Amino acid sequence: MKRAERGGIMQWIGGREDKKVWRVLKRLSTERTPVTVEVERYNVRFPAVLALRRKHVLVSRPGRVSGLLHRHGTLRFADPAEPSREVRLEINHPTFILSNGSNVIVCDIPSQFVQSNQRQSPRFNTTNLKNLMLFVPQTNRRYRIVDLSEHGCKLRLNGEAAQDPLVAGAVDNWEGRIMVGTIGIDLARVQPRAVGEHTVGCAFETKPDEEAHRRLKNLLQAVERNVSARISPSLTI
Repeated sequence: MKRAERGGIMQWIGGREDKKVWRVLKRLSTERTPVTVEVERYNVRFPAVLALRRKHVLVSRPGRVSGLLHRHGTLRFADPAEPSREVRLEINHPTFILSNGSNVIVCDIPSQFVQSNQRQSPRFNTTNLKNLMLFVPQTNRRYRIVDLSEHGCKLRLNGEAAQDPLVAGAVDNWEGRIMVGTIGIDLARVQPRAVGEHTVGCAFETKPDEEAHRRLKNLLQAVERNVSARISPSLTI
């Protein structure tokens, strides 16, 4: 290890967990291993490479994401060598131009790995898909799906959460049907969990048949392509 690194980053890194995180970042930086970065809150994902500079992590910045990146916002990615191990980065500077002309996101080095991931699968922002809905037959209501993953979704409610039957109802596990255009995906269980003022996050399970699993997989692939088409990724620093 270079003396400058030992006196800079390593002097700043303290605990055992800090060093484990730093070693992962160092490996990804040295090997220029591409990672899939998620902009939290917006659930937008893009490929990027990392570099370490003093006490910061540099993330290659894609185009067309200006409205999504803010100081103190957070990025998140999994270690490709161990996908269950995730890193969350707090944004220090949303955009910074290096001397070689590369545009990067400057982030602080975290002190620990992400402690939990409730969904254990990538989440996709679907706010631009106006016809992606969840129909709940017991309430006879349709809800806009504003983000979607393999095992859960976030719904936009028509009014306040406390007054919506999906949240206020006595039923713990609802049935449901994800609808996009004329295509439907039947769900055996929809369970409201994280309740916001006008949104609710739900876990769900598809009905145990191959067609439902295939349709959900195809839908997630189409959503990912839709999101990727709206940004211009960069893999250079």
